[in-house]
Amino acid sequence: MVTRWSGGLLWLLTGGAGTLALLSLPSIGLLLVPLVGLGAVLAVRGDARSFPWALVGAAGPLLWVAWRHRQGPGEHCRRADGVTGCGELLDPWPFLVAALAAVAVAATLFALRRGRRSAGVP
Repeated sequence: MVTRWSGGLLWLLTGGAGTLALLSLPSIGLLLVPLVGLGAVLAVRGDARSFPWALVGAAGPLLWVAWRHRQGPGEHCRRADGVTGCGELLDPWPFLVAALAAVAVAATLFALRRGRRSAGVP
């Protein structure tokens, strides 16, 4: 039996894994797609009303990418132990904006659901 709490956690993990699969599609992302599908099926069967947690979970990988590329966009070089390594960094702002938008939409959905519940609508 899936409780409301475990249903929300399942949605959270499914949203995070789905975003991670999308971000890493050219490499390991294809291997995550069946796992994401299974998680979504289990989450819908358990508690479909907890779907906004998937948006919160989706924000996690987006925030991680934004943080990793915080010195971008462009080439960034780093020196450690006498060795210099350079890499091309992406612009972090689109990832940050997408993560914040996902959390804002989830918060709005939670607030709307709470308002409906306080009004007596199931």
